[in-house]
Amino acid sequence: MFMFAGLLVSLTAAGFMFDFSGGESEDQDTATTGTEENDAIVGSDMDDEVIAGAGEDIIFGNSGDDTIRGYADDDTVIGGDGDDDLRGNGGDDQLYGEDGNDLLRGGWGDDLAVGGEGNDTLVGDEGDDTLMGDAGDDRLFGEEDDDTIWGGDGNDEIDGGTGQDLLNGGAGDDTIRGSGGSDLIFGGEGNDDLRGNSGDDVVDGAEGEDRIRGGGGDDTLAGGEDDDYITGEIGDDTLLGEDGNDVLFDTEGSNIFDGGAGDDHIITGQTGDLTGGDGLDQFEVAFDSFETPIEGEDSAYPTVQDFTPDEDTILLSGVPQDATVEVSAMADGTGSNVLVDGAIVLGVPGVTDLTADQIAIEYAA
Repeated sequence: MFMFAGLLVSLTAAGFMFDFSGGESEDQDTATTGTEENDAIVGSDMDDEVIAGAGEDIIFGNSGDDTIRGYADDDTVIGGDGDDDLRGNGGDDQLYGEDGNDLLRGGWGDDLAVGGEGNDTLVGDEGDDTLMGDAGDDRLFGEEDDDTIWGGDGNDEIDGGTGQDLLNGGAGDDTIRGSGGSDLIFGGEGNDDLRGNSGDDVVDGAEGEDRIRGGGGDDTLAGGEDDDYITGEIGDDTLLGEDGNDVLFDTEGSNIFDGGAGDDHIITGQTGDLTGGDGLDQFEVAFDSFETPIEGEDSAYPTVQDFTPDEDTILLSGVPQDATVEVSAMADGTGSNVLVDGAIVLGVPGVTDLTADQIAIEYAA
């Protein structure tokens, strides 16, 4: 161990140790570049700038607003107190922001980034990265490849980017976007805004009053507990309200709806398999989303699987002002069909005594 320019330096089996935490450098901003060996670098209590150099380095920023860059190998970077800017660059790096509002970027490689306390921004860049926001209102972006992202406590913003990502908001009112790829998304506790976007996504709101949108692809969307609003959008989707008084909306594709427990409102287009579950449910057929209806039971139309006349209601919306609405028996006598101008727009199997008076109508403007 020897002193060089006020810096305590020790030659170890790993390479060099640079310690700015004591001596003359403790109260000074410092800048250093590591060697090509496996170095250990400890910053001062001020604002440090460290470039690791080659080798598998361990860098601790200590106090202050530090700027630390890894290099080509597998580095471990710890920001410490302060608002730090940490970048792994090449290799499979581990970045820990700790206290402060930190910026962590993994670079290329399969990186681990943990924000710690504060409102942090974490970016995975290339590789299959793991990002953990921990406490605070964090922003986490997976970008390329298959990432695992956990927001932790706080109201977080998460975007998986391309790839098949696992995204979990944790506690708080989170905003999560799957973006490209077929993603698995969990809202966690809180009132979350969840979007699958492109790909065949699985989205679970879990606790809280969540807003869930599938986007493109054949998605499975579950509200979880409380009163959720679920929209399937493009594709053949499965919408599950589960607990609470939920709204399930999807007028595009051949969709499956199950309201679960609670008083649910299910809105379908020209096709769909509708189950209300327990509770006083409303089944709405958005007639204005139909292509030209085709007469006959061989045409495409939605069906309600568990309609209870004394509890549930049927609503036809967007019906032309001069249209005629009527009810007829199914050809096999096992249920009823609802017709608009002679074309079937809804099948109600298991209910043989349905009448037109039991159908609520909202006419188009």
